[in-house]
Amino acid sequence: FERTNIKNMEFDYIIPVPLHWTRYAKRGYNQAEVMAKFLGKKLNIPVLNILKRKKRTSFQSRLTLVERKENVKNVFAVKKKYKDNYKELLNDKRILFIDDLCTTGATLKNTARVLIDSKPQSLSAIVACRVV
Repeated sequence: FERTNIKNMEFDYIIPVPLHWTRYAKRGYNQAEVMAKFLGKKLNIPVLNILKRKKRTSFQSRLTLVERKENVKNVFAVKKKYKDNYKELLNDKRILFIDDLCTTGATLKNTARVLIDSKPQSLSAIVACRVV
């Protein structure tokens, strides 16, 4: 954290990329959520768990580039409790997505796609690891 530029950037909300509930139950935690809470506390930015995974997906690391895109297509949705007000909540806001790993960017693109109709000012992402 101390060696990054994240502390110099401004965001209104941090949104962790969600796990499917079955994977969360097996693992016991969501790495993206742990990182989001840490950054939220350090930067004094609210963490908004607004997204859910509608279906369980295969691990991206085991798939080809084309399969990865299909694997996470239409997988994410806004949680029921935010359905009525998420557009107002995120309109003109600076959003930071957090995920543990990025290979092709397909997961992050699909999370952003769900919220783009709320017309945020910006959508950014930070990941712990980037596969090159």
